[in-house]
Amino acid sequence: MLALLPRLTLALIAAVLILLCEVAVDVTGRVASVSARALPSPLIDAPTRTSDDEVSLEEIGKVKRGKEHVLVVGQVGDSGLVCKLKLKYADGNADSPDDVISDKDGICVMFFDVPVRRSVAGDAIAKLRVETTRGKFKGKTSQGFTVKP
Repeated sequence: MLALLPRLTLALIAAVLILLCEVAVDVTGRVASVSARALPSPLIDAPTRTSDDEVSLEEIGKVKRGKEHVLVVGQVGDSGLVCKLKLKYADGNADSPDDVISDKDGICVMFFDVPVRRSVAGDAIAKLRVETTRGKFKGKTSQGFTVKP
């Protein structure tokens, strides 16, 4: 039994690696292609459920002015909550994309377009306010990001 332990360990490691990569196998049993895939979210910076009053935004990072469909993900801890995003740019102007409703996992997925004008380049801030569908305040947070010229 002890002689099988190293082989079993190696087989388990191989199985985990195969799960983390997409492996296409043809009918002869040979590996046709292997492509790396992002680690499943539970292994990296996974959004976790939070209490009703705790709200967080994932990092936005650096975006180029004029970029369309910039992704913003907020964790709000409960489904059916209204997520209101407000963006404030370096030139003082603000933008508010459409409100979204959190999904069954308490996640709000929002998108915004960065304005093209040069004056938005610099530090910006995304503010998320969360309310019930009846307007009761549940929480808020903000996340800084940079708009590249």
